[in-house]
Amino acid sequence: MFEAVRPPTCLLLCAVEGGMQRAIGCSYDFTMQTFYRETVLRMNTTVLDKMSRVPRFRIGIRKPEVVVRRMP
Repeated sequence: MFEAVRPPTCLLLCAVEGGMQRAIGCSYDFTMQTFYRETVLRMNTTVLDKMSRVPRFRIGIRKPEVVVRRMP
């Protein structure tokens, strides 16, 4: 169980810590073509060697706040 502001749409497996894989749960903003971190998880996985690697991607730690004005 985890808590996130926006639901993660993907998990990026990044590092190993204490024998468990560290995964960053990210949402995707197609307008900026950027993944934004929503949560960080530690998980045990056996499929890491079967996954393909992504050479590069864009990740944002904090999604910019959008100012919303009410119409009169």
